[in-house]
Amino acid sequence: MWRQKIGDFIAIAFTGMFVVIGITIVVSTVFLGLFLFTQAAWAADAQGNDYCFSCHGVEGMSIKYQDQVISLTVDEDAFNNSVHGKLNCTGCHNGTESFPHQTQYDAGFKKQMAESCAKCHNDITSQFENSIHGQMGGFVTCTTCHGPAHGIIKGDNKEAPHNRFNITETCRTCHEGMVIESYERSFHGIALRYEYENVPTCTDCHSSHNILPVDNPASTLSAANIGSTCEPCHRGMINGGENLLNGKQHTVPEDKENGFPLWITWKIFLGLILFDVVMNGTIPTFELYRHLRNLKSRRKETSVTSSKSI
Repeated sequence: MWRQKIGDFIAIAFTGMFVVIGITIVVSTVFLGLFLFTQAAWAADAQGNDYCFSCHGVEGMSIKYQDQVISLTVDEDAFNNSVHGKLNCTGCHNGTESFPHQTQYDAGFKKQMAESCAKCHNDITSQFENSIHGQMGGFVTCTTCHGPAHGIIKGDNKEAPHNRFNITETCRTCHEGMVIESYERSFHGIALRYEYENVPTCTDCHSSHNILPVDNPASTLSAANIGSTCEPCHRGMINGGENLLNGKQHTVPEDKENGFPLWITWKIFLGLILFDVVMNGTIPTFELYRHLRNLKSRRKETSVTSSKSI
């Protein structure tokens, strides 16, 4: 009887011991994970961006995604001098509060980064999403026009891709051809080339974050709004209304089909230039001929006079 009780007691004791050990292991693992997570998060928060740059400031850091090498190196100086230089990296990059990071570089990463801009730029993001560019399924994002995310600088800086003197080149990355060429050959484009500050650029006419088709009533170039868009520079245009849309805006003199009035004006001026060259070009020609003839006559007279004196 007593042996049975001793055996039961030993069995219960060993079972309890193993249960306690198992619970201890599980609880310890959970607490260790939480501890490491909070320590990493605390370190990132306490040390600021220095903690991030200890890895991402190393030249050559990269990953391979879809057979492409994606650089994960961030220029610390460029970031510190950018408009976002005083922000924490984790404010934009969710899931990076701990290491290893809880986020992955995949097809949705670019979209997630664009969405992170909305945290601070909510109104602008809403405008952009309703614009032509915003409806292109991620083909155009914030960084397309504003430059690399970690080096965005203010628009009044002449190095910024969205600076008024650089915006034409920025738009050219997508709008190569007639649109850009016609602007650059126009009075506006030539004035901008010489850095005249009051000349309109692409964004002055089309707006920036809320570019809409001309047939959209809310567009800055719609029949209802184009007069107001031109009015700041061209007084009285506000009364022009939809008549301002009758002509072709982006064309070059050589484009007879889309810009016939400009083409015929170009031809007339070419004719006038040719006429002027032919008409005025004969004056120096005949003057040179007259001069040479007079010179020849003088030489003959001199020769005759010399012969008589001998």
